[in-house]
Amino acid sequence: MIQMIHVSKSFGGDTPALVDVNLHVGKGEVVFLTGPTGAGKTTLLRLLYGDEIPTAGQVLVEGKNLARLSDAELLSLRKRIGIVFEDLRLLRDRSAYENVALICRLLGHSVNEERRAVAQALALVDLTSKAHLPPSSLSGGERQRLAIARALVHEPLLLLADEPTCHLDCEQSRWVLELLEGTCLRGTTVIVATQDENSTPGRNRQIRLRGGRIVEDRIAASG
Repeated sequence: MIQMIHVSKSFGGDTPALVDVNLHVGKGEVVFLTGPTGAGKTTLLRLLYGDEIPTAGQVLVEGKNLARLSDAELLSLRKRIGIVFEDLRLLRDRSAYENVALICRLLGHSVNEERRAVAQALALVDLTSKAHLPPSSLSGGERQRLAIARALVHEPLLLLADEPTCHLDCEQSRWVLELLEGTCLRGTTVIVATQDENSTPGRNRQIRLRGGRIVEDRIAASG
């Protein structure tokens, strides 16, 4: 599903963002990237959806080297990826329904397909009753869940979530992480970046980054 082969990334400063990263993630696997701010987690995610290209090495998704894809090929691949950004990037002047429906419209779904998919996505994150409200009327946890619904509405091949529990309390964080963990049951590969090494649920794979390097790759203890 995903391969990173001797991947390094530098933005021109003295300290590279990633150094000689080798990684293989299988289809349907759930992986938590952990480590402090500046460890390289966000850079790694950006490489996986082609927002950055590596300074050295190769990044492959479904056997495709992202650096060699045309713009059209990369766009096609991105349509199969769901992304939860750290800053959420919700449309403030649109309702919760409209925020999620936007993905369906970009993918050319029919009106009936859109309604069905959005209803399912909002129900999954327990926001059906808030569909008519704008993000400004939702709590922090609800906005986080709305961003997840938007990322999942098209049943993506790959889900990438960058600090999805940022600014949430322990109970909300646990709920969000368990929700993300459960998406693998639909065949989605899930990669979550988080600073909280103690919150990863279940017996999932945990990869710790420090200074742009993978320093540990293990199965987390049962939660």
